[in-house]
Amino acid sequence: MDGWADVVASNYHQILFKENGNIFSEFYQIDNYSYSLDNGKWLRLHTSQLSPFLMSSDLAQVMDTNVYQNDGQVLGKEIINGKVIIIYTYTTIFKSFNRINQTRLWVEQSSGLPIRVEKRNELGYLQFMTITYDENLRIILLDEIKNTPY
Repeated sequence: MDGWADVVASNYHQILFKENGNIFSEFYQIDNYSYSLDNGKWLRLHTSQLSPFLMSSDLAQVMDTNVYQNDGQVLGKEIINGKVIIIYTYTTIFKSFNRINQTRLWVEQSSGLPIRVEKRNELGYLQFMTITYDENLRIILLDEIKNTPY
């Protein structure tokens, strides 16, 4: 599974997930609304609706069952597009799902911002996301997305 995240500011970004070249999940955050495509239907939420979910006891319980091992390390540095990138690796154990992810994280040294994340689980399934930051990016939502009831 491939993922792309374009970030303009904390209140303006898009995330697309593709598998075999086809987009299967989309998420947009624009100002006070988030829009997500789930099973072919769009869902719109005001950011005030996200907070109760993010603070719910169910989510807290799930987070408490995850163990982040203290095995993080720096793998090295490389140059990408003329910028120094630091590559980190760490393991995440999800006890509640009986899953282990090995993660590599590429971080631009000068800004401290992540530009790529790659996760591989114990079954060998690879998932990665490339993250770009563009102050000139403008996301234009289709009317069917903008007019989604919440």
